[in-house]
Amino acid sequence: MTRRHVLSALVVVWALMLAPMSAAFAQAQGSTEAHTADWVARLDTISAKLAETRANVRQLTADIGKMKRSNYPRGDARIELVERHKEQTELLAQLELELPELVERARRNGVPAGVLQRYEAD
Repeated sequence: MTRRHVLSALVVVWALMLAPMSAAFAQAQGSTEAHTADWVARLDTISAKLAETRANVRQLTADIGKMKRSNYPRGDARIELVERHKEQTELLAQLELELPELVERARRNGVPAGVLQRYEAD
């Protein structure tokens, strides 16, 4: 057997040995990406709820200011507006606590820091 044949045989054996490893690596990489995508979906949901709730609180605060200046609406509509403001404010406080906790849980579960940066600013 010539040196060339020996080298060719070694390359084939080496490729056969690495094939299962590369398949396992690709599978692990895929599951890691899926795991990260799951966390990103959770974080996106909370972040979207937080942004929506902040907008609601801003709008309700402005509406209450108008209500106080114009003394309108009155009665049940006034009570409902104040109650909605209170509910949204409480929800906002809850979400502002929930998001950092979820970011920390994601970090502990192996989500890369670069992915989490945009949620830490919220």
